[in-house]
Amino acid sequence: MPGTLGGSGYIRRAFWCGFLVFLFSGLILCSTPSVAQSREPSRADQQTAVQLNEEGIALAKKTEYASAIEKFRRASELWPQFPDAQYNLAATLEKIGQLDQAISAYQAAVRLKPDSGPMHLSLGLAFARNNDLLGAVNELQRAVALEPRDPLAHYNLGLTFEQQGKREDALAEYRKAIQIRPEFGPAHERLGIVLRRQGKQIEAVEEFQSAVRISPNDANARYNLGLALKSEGKVEEALKELDEALRLKPDFEQARYNRAMIIRNRGEQSQANKEMQEIAGLSDFRGKVAQAKHLTLSAAEHLKNREPDNALTDLASALEFWKDNPAAYYLKGLAFEQKENLAEARANLEKAVDLKPDYPEALIGLGRVLWELGDRQAALTEFDKAVAVAPDLAEAHYNRGLAQAWLGDATSAAAEFRTALALKPDYVDAGINLGLTLMRMRKVEEAIRQFQSMAKSFPDNPGVQNNLGLALLEQGDINEAAGAFRQSLRLDPDSAEAHYNLALALRKQGDGQAAAAEFKRAQDLNPALSPP
Repeated sequence: MPGTLGGSGYIRRAFWCGFLVFLFSGLILCSTPSVAQSREPSRADQQTAVQLNEEGIALAKKTEYASAIEKFRRASELWPQFPDAQYNLAATLEKIGQLDQAISAYQAAVRLKPDSGPMHLSLGLAFARNNDLLGAVNELQRAVALEPRDPLAHYNLGLTFEQQGKREDALAEYRKAIQIRPEFGPAHERLGIVLRRQGKQIEAVEEFQSAVRISPNDANARYNLGLALKSEGKVEEALKELDEALRLKPDFEQARYNRAMIIRNRGEQSQANKEMQEIAGLSDFRGKVAQAKHLTLSAAEHLKNREPDNALTDLASALEFWKDNPAAYYLKGLAFEQKENLAEARANLEKAVDLKPDYPEALIGLGRVLWELGDRQAALTEFDKAVAVAPDLAEAHYNRGLAQAWLGDATSAAAEFRTALALKPDYVDAGINLGLTLMRMRKVEEAIRQFQSMAKSFPDNPGVQNNLGLALLEQGDINEAAGAFRQSLRLDPDSAEAHYNLALALRKQGDGQAAAAEFKRAQDLNPALSPP
């Protein structure tokens, strides 16, 4: 039977539904299977789609998300009415942070199976993560209507109401969740927080006590119980809970502050001062880190505008606040690369990697600089490391593909470009280089299909049209090639390459005069392009 997978873990069941709880940015996600709708394409295509879906689930369980996404997309193409594949595609895209694409896929799944409460729930949670609270409420209310006995749907709807400031509505949903599942710790805690904000301290204490009983190792539950006990004047009990919160979470600044206030009010001034000094130290460090991050972001903007000297000024200040900031060294490397000082670029990128060995962007930057320095194999090694630490980063696969292509391994390069496109479908450079690699492999028809597909998705991209023309010219379809080059020039009239390629096509058509004019225009734009 078809199966489905969820946002943080996977469920694969046939006809019955259970639920699995995941904390997801304060929200809880329920994943459940759906039964595929009947009819539509041929039986063979349906069976293949189901098999691809199952293969995708297996790959996702192994965190091979790019390959899983490709399986789910192929399943959806074969059987467009198969909701499981769309749902699983959405969940996997959400897992790798492609939230907008995930929402689109969840919406497709919901359209195919509008009576699925769990699918509406997942779409609602995705809207919430995307800060679309209205969209989240609409979907979560639909989930509750379809699955009135699902505590997770009620809890998440309550959390969204709370974020909207609708406390009474939030209270009602939390209470429904607890009524359905009395041992639902997070619902008790959120209910307690809302009650405390309403001044209902006694009721809040009861809810926090339930949360602590259910989840004794939850530092936040302990902290909230401590605050509520403090408000009731139960100082010793409050201290006990705050101490336990700090044991579970030693850098819990709010717990330490409230503990210091209790101690000071008891007359233990020296101990309270010591606690406050520790808090001040944490706050000072966090303040310096915040300053460093602000300057680092400013430097990144300068680099986008190709202002490396301004970026280096900001980064020097950032490193004064936080001397072991890997992001600052990474950006210093990029700044020196823009200044064409490859030795300094390499040194700073290596420092970034030393500080944070699993920093994929720094590994990619280091690989790129090593490549520019001529150390091809060392560059490929860095790209390999980037893929190993960030298998869901399209840029890592793309750069490894470029290196493999240059080193003559076209088959591996094509696989990397495909992976990059699975992770990031709008990655134009990966799509173009896949087409060019296919041409290098003498798979011209496949290259033409690749460029034609891109031309539909990116009709205003002159580079796609130019490369489509090259592939058509390689196949011998001269008239179509000339048309593609002309379309490229309509989009970018000053493209020397498109003028040059159009000249080649015109000469093959026997129009020597027009070809000469295009060769001249190409050479005017780029003197290195002389007629063959």
